Amino acid sequence: MRSRTQLILLALLFAVPQIQAQTRLDSLMSRRVPTCYDYAHNGRELLSGALNLGAKDSARTILAYWRAKCDLPRDAALAELALDLSQGRLVDSAIQVHFIPDLLSYRQGFDGYDDEWMDWRFRPAHEYNTNKENRAMLDRAVRGAVERIQAESGLSPQAADVVNWLKETNDSLFIRLSQNVYEGTKLQRLYNAEVTALEREDEVHVAGVFGAWLPQGELARLGPQTEIGLLFGNKVGRWQYDYVFIGKFGTAQQPYVAYRSTMENDPDTVTRFSGTYLGMDVGFDLWQHRKHELQVTCGLGYDTFRPFKHKTGKDEKSDDPANSANLNGGLEYRFYANSHLYFGLQGRYHWLNYSTSDAVDMTGSPITVRLAIGTVISTTKRDRARLLHHRYRH
Repeated sequence: MRSRTQLILLALLFAVPQIQAQTRLDSLMSRRVPTCYDYAHNGRELLSGALNLGAKDSARTILAYWRAKCDLPRDAALAELALDLSQGRLVDSAIQVHFIPDLLSYRQGFDGYDDEWMDWRFRPAHEYNTNKENRAMLDRAVRGAVERIQAESGLSPQAADVVNWLKETNDSLFIRLSQNVYEGTKLQRLYNAEVTALEREDEVHVAGVFGAWLPQGELARLGPQTEIGLLFGNKVGRWQYDYVFIGKFGTAQQPYVAYRSTMENDPDTVTRFSGTYLGMDVGFDLWQHRKHELQVTCGLGYDTFRPFKHKTGKDEKSDDPANSANLNGGLEYRFYANSHLYFGLQGRYHWLNYSTSDAVDMTGSPITVRLAIGTVISTTKRDRARLLHHRYRH
């Protein structure tokens, strides 16, 4: 009996550590690990309270702890800026890479200017609303702290301009930056980088064109034809990418020989000419100066016209259109009436070979001359340029 009891005690001595280890592992594996969203939520509550009470040391302690755990979101970075300005300083270390976008987002209420907001949009509604209220709370606290800053309390001109921007007193900060007043400073370099990035943003391009198609070589017998068309696409910095639709309408200047798609393939002499061009263009700005722009363009597409009226009756003879690949290139000059509306003049040289089709046996290199009126616009780019006091294409 005694030996049995000893065996049971010995088994328990070995089993208890194993049970404890398993329990500890379960605890470690199932515990919740705080994320940057948790630190942001709690940090905003604590930071808002410290700012509302004017407890600057406590606010800096919260920010230091927050930064050690995660990158500071933009509203927290602006809270730190408000603390620096309230103590009459604006040091380079406070001017981070996102300093200019932070200032712009401050005027616009923080909506949609950082990854955290974009992520929370796809969370459940109650979580999104909680986060929105949390951000609004810090926004109010930061604005309150900014209003208590005295612009005349020994601030440098640069710091005073930042205070005036945050207080929405005036736009002297970006007016002076646009005039390169703070040349050589970190703030001026960041502003110039922001303007460069702004210039490269995508814009929608839409244009209508009207002009003349002037055939050369064997195509000369067709004579000049009127063109009307539409271009739409994107402009990205100096590059432009467009889809192109052009219609040509008229009558050939001289009769020409065309073939119907029948077994006899008998030729007819016709004067009809009605065609279209569908293609894609790529353009690059060779020269830009304020309202003026010179662009080199090249395009590739499908060019076609019908020598005969299209007939669909059961006993009618059918016909195939004359078609050819259309490789073209040229120049375009644009004059911008404002930042988005322009008037242009295009000149292009085309390489065509209609003899690859069964309808006609003609090749040539037409020249086109077109007038254009178009718009190149992005509402986001326009609004940010207005805040930055940057005038492009002007």
